[in-house]
Amino acid sequence: MGDMYFNAGEYKKAFKCFSKPKRKQYLALFKLGYMYENGIYVMRSKRKAIGYYETLTQTHRLYNDSDDHYKQAVERLQVLKHC
Repeated sequence: MGDMYFNAGEYKKAFKCFSKPKRKQYLALFKLGYMYENGIYVMRSKRKAIGYYETLTQTHRLYNDSDDHYKQAVERLQVLKHC
C-alpha cells in the first residue's frame, strides 16, 4: 500500500504506511531510508537514512532472506558513509 502512495506522489500517506513496518518489510525500511536521504516529505537526514538502511541489512542477515531492497540498501549505505 505504501509503495502505491509513494509512486503516486502521495508522500504523506506513504510515510505513514512505511512508518509501521512489520519486522521483515524491506520495502518499507528501504523507502523510509530513501525518503530521509532525499528529503521527500521529511527533512533530509543522512543519520536517519543510514539508520533505516542498516536496520534493513541487519534484519536481512537475521532471516537470511534474498531481496533486491537489501542490495539497494547496501549500495546506499556505501555511498552515504563515504560522503
